[in-house]
Amino acid sequence: MDEAEQKSQRATYERRMRIVRDILNRHDPIELIVIGCPEDEYNPERPGVLRAIAVATDVHSLESTIIAVFEEMFYPDLASKFKGWSKLASELWLVSRDPSW
Repeated sequence: MDEAEQKSQRATYERRMRIVRDILNRHDPIELIVIGCPEDEYNPERPGVLRAIAVATDVHSLESTIIAVFEEMFYPDLASKFKGWSKLASELWLVSRDPSW
């Protein structure tokens, strides 16, 4: 892979990370943004969410994998309090299936 391809792949990765950050922040599954945490608070979860998007076969598998990411990074009880996993996964699924993804 040449340098131009590497730059292009890096730019795509960074753009996708921003999209995921924005969606996570909007849904705020652990309620960190609402209490004033910085917008990068979910940065540690983003790579796992991107991997989940890459391997998901449908929105339901995406949802369960995202939940697992958050259960690993936070306490399972804390992650289970969020009732919007389905909406979060659906938005990520739709965005990631768009040709501009």
